[in-house]
Amino acid sequence: MPRPWGLGPVFAYEWLTSSRRWQMYASRSLVVALLLSALLFVWLSQVIDRPEITIHQLAEVGERFFYGVVGMQLTLVLLAAPAYTAGAVCMDRARGSLTHLLVTDLSSAEIVLGKLAARLIPVVGVVACGLPVLAFTIFFGGVDPEAVLGAFLIALGVALLSSTLALTFSIWAGKTHEVLLGVYLVQAVWLLALPLWRELTRWPSGFDGWELTNPYWLSFAPYLQPGATDLTEPLVFFAVCLALSFALIVLSVAEIRRVTLRHGHEAPRSAIPGPAGFWRKLTRDTRLSDAWLDNDPVLWLEWNRAHGSRWGRRIWAIYAVLAVIFSFIAMWQLVESHRPDEFPSLVNATLAAIGLLLLSVHAVTALADERVRGSLDVLLTTPLSTAAIVRAKWWGTYRLVFSLALLPTLVAAVAAFERGQWLGAVAVAGLMLAYGAAITSLGLALATWEPRLGRAVAYSVAAYALVSVGWVFAVFVLLRKDDFSVFLAEASPFVGIGVLTGTMGGDSHFLEALLWAFVWIAFYLFAARMLYRATLRTFDRCVGRMARVVYVSSLPARSE
Repeated sequence: MPRPWGLGPVFAYEWLTSSRRWQMYASRSLVVALLLSALLFVWLSQVIDRPEITIHQLAEVGERFFYGVVGMQLTLVLLAAPAYTAGAVCMDRARGSLTHLLVTDLSSAEIVLGKLAARLIPVVGVVACGLPVLAFTIFFGGVDPEAVLGAFLIALGVALLSSTLALTFSIWAGKTHEVLLGVYLVQAVWLLALPLWRELTRWPSGFDGWELTNPYWLSFAPYLQPGATDLTEPLVFFAVCLALSFALIVLSVAEIRRVTLRHGHEAPRSAIPGPAGFWRKLTRDTRLSDAWLDNDPVLWLEWNRAHGSRWGRRIWAIYAVLAVIFSFIAMWQLVESHRPDEFPSLVNATLAAIGLLLLSVHAVTALADERVRGSLDVLLTTPLSTAAIVRAKWWGTYRLVFSLALLPTLVAAVAAFERGQWLGAVAVAGLMLAYGAAITSLGLALATWEPRLGRAVAYSVAAYALVSVGWVFAVFVLLRKDDFSVFLAEASPFVGIGVLTGTMGGDSHFLEALLWAFVWIAFYLFAARMLYRATLRTFDRCVGRMARVVYVSSLPARSE
């Protein structure tokens, strides 16, 4: 019988299910409320101390708001669009429902397009919510309608490409967080490859066409370099994203059946590869390993087992290789020039931002993955205390932070070697450890409070984006761009590590940056402690574990 027009029954089912969830409408309302609140704060920060408002000041308000809204919108799209689509295939394959779907009369194209469209519509809705608010700022006189339309096209293209890339990775990866690790690493290389290459090769900073590949530069181009671009460049960018997305869709359609059948016939691996396997062999049949196992069995298990599949380990290996290469180049430049340069600062900031972003995804899975599989229920039936379980899950994730902090600390130590400013290297290490502690506690808390793995990961990534990017835009938009605002923005890992590394070569602002670094270290350690205590207090209630109760008989004592 002829097939009906449309995306098919997969889209109808997925969209009907997602449209009944209140979270989709709440997210749109929250985005609009945040944008209107940001507009109010920008207006108050610019005009509250001025008795008269000129046309130039109105234009300045509109321009500042355009920077903040477009920057946050692009960041949310880059991080939220993959989170919506990451579990489209791998979660259904893990449940076994995808295998049942493949034996029906549905074609591979209907399955792929249906899943992609059902998850792309909410993302497009969130992007579209910001368009009326941006259009409202046109009346200020500082926002070009062509720039607003171009920014909308760029955000739409980024959303389409990010969602399609996440769907393609979801076919090969085994878990949702591993898909996000791969997508975020690709996005980081895409956005940061050109700035790193320019700093490394001393390429002139003038416009030469390569900036058109960066969505941030292309969105801000009407104000950064007036006349360099028009509406043609955003249209070309959108067309390129559409073409790349089409190629990824074709690849997904061609591979979904073969990969699903191959995963269905694979036997689970009993061996533990990688560093965890090496540590297990090293401590096997030793008194240290036996004592550790007897004293804290959950922590022993978390420390000796390998988290993630081969896909996840490859993502971490790629990040490690790139981090080592750029770190050695940055240290070589510091030794040759005998002073800190912009390239080492940018490398350190990039390593911190990307590494902690991957950690924010990984931190949720320490508990949420076991909760989804049901293995946490077995652990809860043991006589182990709740404090021992939570502590083991926290340390099992936090051990990764020491590896992430190693290379930024080495780069900072080389930068501080010439002038003996070793406190700067200590502060960089402290900042990395403090950032990591807060992210680990937040991920464990979200995995405890939110039973769905996809939502918990999305909340963790969104919180990281708000702190790393949203806070920076809020500081620079609401306050004037001076030394105080820069130091206040050190709450962001990218700005904090970058500014501290850049001021370690005799900069007059080094002491101020160092003082603010210790302030933020104390703040993040306090936040990590509070989140950990909140998780410990609510763990039993959220996961369904009955608290231990000592029953005392109310019967009267028998008289002798």
